[in-house]
Amino acid sequence: MSRRAFTIVELMVGLIIAGVVSLLAYGTLRAGLDSEDRIASYRSETESVALLRSVLTDALRHIASAPNGETPPVEIENTITADGVNAGILRVVSRGVTDPLGTGRLWRISLEGTRDGLRYQAVPLEDTLASGISSLLPHIRGVRVRALSDDDLQWQMKWGVERRVPRAIEITFEAAAQTSAHPVLLVFTGLDGS
Repeated sequence: MSRRAFTIVELMVGLIIAGVVSLLAYGTLRAGLDSEDRIASYRSETESVALLRSVLTDALRHIASAPNGETPPVEIENTITADGVNAGILRVVSRGVTDPLGTGRLWRISLEGTRDGLRYQAVPLEDTLASGISSLLPHIRGVRVRALSDDDLQWQMKWGVERRVPRAIEITFEAAAQTSAHPVLLVFTGLDGS
């Protein structure tokens, strides 16, 4: 007796094997794509934090007096939200935003922890062709800022009443859920402490 066709059992076994192979191939492809997305997200987060740290370091090293004399060169406030997030605020007048650093135009820089993420803004205080700079880093949950007093070498959580520049400024970034923690940024504001 000769067979001319597959039995229904053979067809079912073939379909099950093909389905299992397809599921394995899809799972492998999906894992690869998920890894690629996670790597791209991590790279973007790391690059944005590195850029922010560089810009802040330049700005804090070139603190200057405001042209009106009423605005303190450095203002620091720290509050904690109902969610337990450090919502620190740093405001600085600086000549360290655009080239040449230290001799460029005056800018008012603010760094603020918000519910949406860390907000960075730089607004020119003098006539310049440059427009303001604004950025939001949603993966940074909060920020805590402290100033090192030149008088007693104690860290202060609030600064600005004194119209002076602190010896150093420390910025601690709090990462959002399921993202990496960022190292503390510590900047000495000037070689002469002014």
